[in-house]
Amino acid sequence: AFVAVGSIISTLPATESKSQNPAPKPTFSDGACLDTGVTEVIDFGEQHSPVVYCATNFAGTGWDLLEESGLTVEGTAEYPSAFVCRIEGWPRESVQDCVNMPTPQSGYWKYFVASASTGGGWIASGIGAAGHRPECGSAEGWLWVTESTPANAKPAVDPEVFECK
Repeated sequence: AFVAVGSIISTLPATESKSQNPAPKPTFSDGACLDTGVTEVIDFGEQHSPVVYCATNFAGTGWDLLEESGLTVEGTAEYPSAFVCRIEGWPRESVQDCVNMPTPQSGYWKYFVASASTGGGWIASGIGAAGHRPECGSAEGWLWVTESTPANAKPAVDPEVFECK
């Protein structure tokens, strides 16, 4: 009986688990995405020129997008993987120690999203990057703001959004 059961089991098709076939790693290229992927814009304000790149084969959160891009990203001590304190060394430690939540007086990173379904322009995200899952054709934006930044300021680079095929 054991041999018969063993024969039946061995003829069943093998099922593949997700752990055996993980999702492809995202690839990153300079500039906005044109027909597939998620565009990321990092606007340092007057500090230096914005960084714009395209992530294809991306699946994850806005926080994952920053981390997987190869940029240096730091959270706060209180929220190490949920509240962005520093991107690519900005602000310097002398400006923001990243122990506590940044304030308008010391400056902070404001998070924006854009997609075809929201009209294509930047809107301040209602949820943090760790809770937002960008979709193909959308854009993510980060803007360094201080207390002198106008309330309606948005990243200087207009988002490139589209419907993925």
